[in-house]
Amino acid sequence: MRIWNYYNFVILVLEKEIPTPLWGFLKMGEESGKIILKELIYLYVFLAFLLAAAFIGYMLFNNKNMRSYNHYMKRKKKLEESISSIDASQLYSNQNVALGINGKDKKLAISTMKNGIPVPIVFGYEDIVACEIVEYGADKSVAAAKGKRVTAGLGDSVGQVFGQKEAERISRIDLKISLANSEPSYVLANFLFWEVSKDSEEYEVASEAVAKWHGIIEKIISKQKANLDR
Repeated sequence: MRIWNYYNFVILVLEKEIPTPLWGFLKMGEESGKIILKELIYLYVFLAFLLAAAFIGYMLFNNKNMRSYNHYMKRKKKLEESISSIDASQLYSNQNVALGINGKDKKLAISTMKNGIPVPIVFGYEDIVACEIVEYGADKSVAAAKGKRVTAGLGDSVGQVFGQKEAERISRIDLKISLANSEPSYVLANFLFWEVSKDSEEYEVASEAVAKWHGIIEKIISKQKANLDR
């Protein structure tokens, strides 16, 4: 009875809303009209269900992405704050590392995450003795070095290029900064921390960033060497 009442209600609404020619078609026999109307109702319900499912799926996916983004930004902010004391004129950060340079005071700060806690290290330009870009192939346990290694000593400067075969996929890119009279003797600034293809946008962005900072630190080493040679 309720279904029939609902049917009659829909009929009344349709009589007002649907143009006369179309309404005449729908009234082709009581049974035919019922069947057509029921099929239309089922179709509308099915479409509404699909739209609701798509909306819920989108919200769940978007919520997951938002949680990942918030986690990334929270770690990034923590790392940046951990080296804020040097008043960096140049700064780079991601969720694993923050690099900052104070050109006036000639200081370099690096902060990395350990058990979710930033561990900052601040040292002077004179402590930097080498800088190297290191790529880790996804299918190899041994790192393949890329770029130019710059070693600065007392009157010495050695440039060395590592031409090992590069993997098609890369799992990690680090900037290795070696330090004099320090423990540890080097620190790793991580620029890429998941597996990507070498022709991907992620690889290109990380490569450009690490190359930029390699160049910055290389200039610092060269200037320190020039000062020692005077």
